Amino acid sequence: MVERLKPQLAITPVSWDKPTDEVFKLNVDGCFKRNPGSAGCGGILRDHLGQLIIAFSSYLGVTTNNYAEAQAIKTGLIWCIDHGFNTLEIESDSLILIKMIKNDICASWEIKDFIDDIHSMLAHGSFQFNHILREGNIPADLLANLAEHDKINAFFNDIISLPRKIIAILENDTRIRPNFRIRVRKNTFIFDPG
Repeated sequence: MVERLKPQLAITPVSWDKPTDEVFKLNVDGCFKRNPGSAGCGGILRDHLGQLIIAFSSYLGVTTNNYAEAQAIKTGLIWCIDHGFNTLEIESDSLILIKMIKNDICASWEIKDFIDDIHSMLAHGSFQFNHILREGNIPADLLANLAEHDKINAFFNDIISLPRKIIAILENDTRIRPNFRIRVRKNTFIFDPG
């Protein structure tokens, strides 16, 4: 009978939410192979309709996970401020980095300068930082992985120049089609009679 017990799954739909009118949304992510290891970062800026404004992929060399995540936010913020996009929602799937930026926890020594730089940029606009689940941040994740894998630094200013896989995910996001977060529930089993 014990062999017929299967772990119960928790399946949660996760979708990317469009920002409100006159607000732009910057999704960012860092990618790293080992910690420290080869790393990249990426991000994508979209308007209230979900339309692409700009996307970037940046190879970072060998560094840590927190550095890659912080560099993604810094790179995106610099570009947005320089181009007049200063009403932003910034989303990252790094909860620890979002907490550092919001001063909920102390910044780690390795990225304290990055956090200080980000804080100094906040005077240039209205910026809101939010955590997003990884399943809602797939385009930024793919851009970060592209940078690490291909060792490239690139800006994409139209959707046609993006890899096809990213274009498909953006279309799903715009149409509010969810991705699914699947986790095994701890200590919860169902009986499978076979």
